[in-house]
Amino acid sequence: MRNFRVPERQRTKDENLYVSKNKKNMNKIILFLLSFIIICTTLRAQQDPHYTQFMFNKLAFNPAYAGSANGTCLTGLYRNQWVGFEGHPITQVLSAHTALRDDRVGLGLSMVRDRIGPSTSINIQMSYAYRIKINKGNLAFGLMGRFHDYKLDFSDSDTNDSFDLLLDAADTNRALINAGAGVYYENDYFYAGFSVPRLIKNDISLLPNDAGNISSTGTEESHAFLMLGALIPLSEKIKFKPAGILKYANNAPLNFDIHAGLLFNNLIHAGVSYRLGETSISNMGESLDFVLQLYLNEYFTLGGAFDFTLSELADFQTGSFEILMKYCHQKEREKVTNPRFF
Repeated sequence: MRNFRVPERQRTKDENLYVSKNKKNMNKIILFLLSFIIICTTLRAQQDPHYTQFMFNKLAFNPAYAGSANGTCLTGLYRNQWVGFEGHPITQVLSAHTALRDDRVGLGLSMVRDRIGPSTSINIQMSYAYRIKINKGNLAFGLMGRFHDYKLDFSDSDTNDSFDLLLDAADTNRALINAGAGVYYENDYFYAGFSVPRLIKNDISLLPNDAGNISSTGTEESHAFLMLGALIPLSEKIKFKPAGILKYANNAPLNFDIHAGLLFNNLIHAGVSYRLGETSISNMGESLDFVLQLYLNEYFTLGGAFDFTLSELADFQTGSFEILMKYCHQKEREKVTNPRFF
């Protein structure tokens, strides 16, 4: 396209329309390139969703957490990331876990649906944990089996190259299996866990076996999560709840969330988190997050979170939010002596 400059007072009506249309097209190109970079980064590095309320959703990435509630827990989470950004990630989580055999064995099941751009992932994770009593706490070792259905749908996408070999050769979906492991320690006032949810490097390029002449780097990368948290009484009615999670993925920078919360009268948890993301331009991190949890009664918890974006993506969207609902039924002997805040 040729470049030309016409003084504003000399532009005709048609020329002004042309310039305006060019600006709109350029904005679309910028948004497309940003989306492409995000999707490629997802394929090569950070593939697991972010959770602002990670401290209340541990089973999604650590199988050793299964059964730690000394009863049965059901959790539902909805995350809408980068609202207003075309093709933004949307994550839905439904999980359940329970303790068996005098709380020594934990079983868990998680279903995660993650959508970003033209891709949709559905993960079904089955967890097994075995717990060992250590002083006043429990040390658990966990294993995870994972079924992953990965799909691409370009039906609503505009492509510039109708002869793109990757699009022509790609399958519409692929079903994969994987395995993971984790360890988790918890007592009434502290927890720590380490997990690797995926140990197998599966090919997620969606290319058939006979497409070996096409270069592709779409693989499931290994991720590692290290999490810590504590419950520190400040007074009879106020407790301090710090938490943090460190996330590592191959070919990606280290990523961590740190959270500081206050628990008021065992009924309301209010806190703020900071996420160091993958931005390297502003050096301000990814987001500043606000978390609110309401303990409605001894069984039900309702939570919400909102992320204020600090990275360069702040110019293209209005933030992220999460909604969480949890139901936990503890065994009778645990309800009074050991209320669950982890």
